[in-house]
Amino acid sequence: MWHKAAKDLSAYSEAVVNVMDVEGFPVSVRQVAPRFDPEQGTMPLVMPAALRPTEGPASLLAHFHNDQLWALRAMLIRGRVERRGEAWTFVSTEYKPRSPWRQLQDVKRAVEQYLTKRGLGRPKIAYDVIHRLFREAKSIQDP
Repeated sequence: MWHKAAKDLSAYSEAVVNVMDVEGFPVSVRQVAPRFDPEQGTMPLVMPAALRPTEGPASLLAHFHNDQLWALRAMLIRGRVERRGEAWTFVSTEYKPRSPWRQLQDVKRAVEQYLTKRGLGRPKIAYDVIHRLFREAKSIQDP
């Protein structure tokens, strides 16, 4: 059942697992060379104890872009983390491959929902300040 997720994940050299800590704050931990089991939909995790992760809902995110932030590819597997003895395991519950265009649409919708829920408008970006800082940074010369 998880063969498509395993195949897609194999295109990435690393992924990030997102979980909650014992106080309910999000924790993200990079997983180098992820080993996803296509039969079970599980993956062993490296979770530093100092982060105090807890069992529960989780996601596994992998993405890539070049140095100019183009050629974006991304994938997301939803699931949960479980403690199995002394080890942590990611257990998949959902994988829906999405095109980059669909992912951007989902992000836009999530932003709109976030702003609407809080009665906020889109923030105004102070481009004049950004451009001024950029010009000042370009004029700095190394000693």
